[in-house]
Amino acid sequence: DFSVSKRINLERFRIEPRIDLFNALNSSDYFTVRSLVYNLGTGTAPNPTYKLPGSILLGRVVRLGLNVNF
Repeated sequence: DFSVSKRINLERFRIEPRIDLFNALNSSDYFTVRSLVYNLGTGTAPNPTYKLPGSILLGRVVRLGLNVNF
């Protein structure tokens, strides 16, 4: 996670804009693969989910915020 903020003082007001970035260093790669094939012997093709990603890391999320004190 990564966060940046800057405090600005204007007479009676104190303004603090903020940017937060969550999961900043995550890659978009998967980290588990489905490896089981469930074929019931009916002569059908293997399960089409074989070797597809089973889990993917969460994407990056940006949050913008503003605190104002007076």
